[in-house]
Amino acid sequence: MQQFKISEEKYRKLMRKRSTFLLPLISIVAVMAILISTLSSEKTDVNLFPIIIPAVQIFIGFSYYRSFKKQKRLLMSYTVTLSDNEIIREQLNTPPLTINFMEIKEIVKSEKGNFTIKGVSRQDVIYIPYLIDDPIELEKCLATFGPITVHTKDPFYRKYRIWLSIAVLGLIVSIYTVNNKIIVGICGTLVSGLMAWGFYERITSKNLPQNIKRRSWILLLVIASIIYTVYIKLTE
Repeated sequence: MQQFKISEEKYRKLMRKRSTFLLPLISIVAVMAILISTLSSEKTDVNLFPIIIPAVQIFIGFSYYRSFKKQKRLLMSYTVTLSDNEIIREQLNTPPLTINFMEIKEIVKSEKGNFTIKGVSRQDVIYIPYLIDDPIELEKCLATFGPITVHTKDPFYRKYRIWLSIAVLGLIVSIYTVNNKIIVGICGTLVSGLMAWGFYERITSKNLPQNIKRRSWILLLVIASIIYTVYIKLTE
């Protein structure tokens, strides 16, 4: 029996890379949303930009820091254990997931080095991130369960998930700030469909912590708000 955990060194390297890219980008998107919203509203004699923009940036930085701490605690609790006849994934606040070697349908290795072990049902999937410690030994152990299929390219929605999230944020901003009915209708349809799909994937996943699943129900309120806004704008 062998157990593998997340490499803290690899995790820190990833977070440094993400912080350098994401924090400035999120700040820019937030500032642009404020500017669009303010310029589209009635003008006042008081210029609130010097107050609002730094406040938003401070809030984003604080939120990112809290999220970073929670994410680290969650990821560093991740373990995958390989015995002679099964693979067990364990993680904080997440029900353990076990796949017997007789139930393994496919073992996939992505271009980044992530491993995906697929079981009988669509929900019986164990994801092993490339941040795992000693990936070479892990691959040797996984090969004893069956052949490993190497994908030279990750799925589109995974490879570009950050950009897709930014695109969705841009679509949401457009719904609330643009008055063109065609644009609002297209953006509303796309956002509602993507968020509904994301909600279903989160609720049915066996790889997400329970607290994240509980918070996912807020997405229904967001979807309802978007649909209501689109309806009002299209019937004006």
